[in-house]
Amino acid sequence: MTAAGLFVAEGFTAVFIAIWLALIVIGFGGLAVGVAALIDVARTPTERFGPWWDNTRQAWLIGIAVSFVVPFGPIISGIVWFTGGRSGLRTTGVAGRPFWGGAPKPPPPPWPPYWGPPAP
Repeated sequence: MTAAGLFVAEGFTAVFIAIWLALIVIGFGGLAVGVAALIDVARTPTERFGPWWDNTRQAWLIGIAVSFVVPFGPIISGIVWFTGGRSGLRTTGVAGRPFWGGAPKPPPPPWPPYWGPPAP
């Protein structure tokens, strides 16, 4: 093999190893961010997620848990929690809604719905 061919082969190997190591670091870093977000949501008191009928905490927990089966999901859901949900806790005291949760639900009707006499 010539010197030029050996140089190209060594350069390709170095670039391949650098890209491979970067993907490993991103993968494990994303996993760590996702686990940290899941633990942070689970440890946050329920009252800090808004009204009980809205299920915002449940939407965060299910969304972050499902993100572990999506490629690069834990890093994305972790970033969304720490920049969207957690920042709302700091500014207003109530966690923000995840984008996958949809619009807020209306409050339930008062129970029982009708207190009048029975219809004729």
